Amino acid sequence: MGIKDYGKTKGGERGLWGMNKYAIFVAATPNYIGYINALLNSIEKRKLYRNCDLTVYLLHHDGYNEEYLQRIARDLSYVVIPIEIKRSDFDLPPETKRIEFIKRTRYKIMAELGTDYDVVCLLDGDMFFVSDQFMRLFDLVKKTSCCIGCNERFKWGTGGYKLSGKPMFEKSGKMFQFICNTPAVFDMKADWHDVLDCYCDIAKNGTQEKNNTTVGIGDIFCWNLAIQKMEMNEKIIAFPMETMAQVHHTNMRGWTYPIDEGGYWHTFSGDRIYIIHGRVARSNFVDGCLKKYRQLEAGRDDMAKVEPNIKKGLQAIQKEWYDLNYNGKIKLCDYVEEDQIWKTFKGD
Repeated sequence: MGIKDYGKTKGGERGLWGMNKYAIFVAATPNYIGYINALLNSIEKRKLYRNCDLTVYLLHHDGYNEEYLQRIARDLSYVVIPIEIKRSDFDLPPETKRIEFIKRTRYKIMAELGTDYDVVCLLDGDMFFVSDQFMRLFDLVKKTSCCIGCNERFKWGTGGYKLSGKPMFEKSGKMFQFICNTPAVFDMKADWHDVLDCYCDIAKNGTQEKNNTTVGIGDIFCWNLAIQKMEMNEKIIAFPMETMAQVHHTNMRGWTYPIDEGGYWHTFSGDRIYIIHGRVARSNFVDGCLKKYRQLEAGRDDMAKVEPNIKKGLQAIQKEWYDLNYNGKIKLCDYVEEDQIWKTFKGD
């Protein structure tokens, strides 16, 4: 059974008549099981399946625990379809690194399955939801050509890139609508299937020159170059990074650090946070962020006053990750030995 057939069969059998059909795609290797588990349990906790027919595709690679895959497909309140991705699924150059293969192949599979849904969303494996309002974004873009994404801090130009040996653009310019790969929420039937096809072409055949050597193009560039080439950049609705990802130091800035107020997550400035993104279960996550904060804010009069609040926000992130994994429907300890460091995330 092919990937396209598999998605249709399993998703179709569980469909809910009259409800919007939404799908989330996420890819990961086995070392990300603690993050994937947090993500799946966060969907359960926030009841994101409540007002829609939701399917989550876990595109896994390199030997996931089969019992775990069976469990998530069986015991959650929404449809989860694990699909193993193999090198043969996308004929990328043989020298393509594993991480790049995974990132690129998820777009190809998403293109094959996504038109069966009203709206689709791409996520990274180390994300989890902290808002019950995320699916409202699906509602907003359904039957439109808009894509809701996460503003990427840096804005790169289009010059110097080639596709199948020819310049990708006649004129170079700056991509002001540059967004992260994830999250990306859009209706694939509304012109976005062509963008994904273009992405796959660039991922396979795109090149650039670095240090007098012809090399491929990085994943985030492939995505944004495809958007630019298909003239869809004006269809981008870019949400602030601190609301969608908490990366590029936004989780350690005095104006954008996260606050968990009784389960309602927001920044200090008051913006709702939808998603936490990053390998937050690392032992040096909090101390590393605080060290960087001191470097970034050196010389500010209020630095010492704000730091305890930033530390509290970072610890709240780790506490939420722990709670999702050990108090959620599917417990991580059933599949992975609990690290002693993780126990410290529980707090007092």
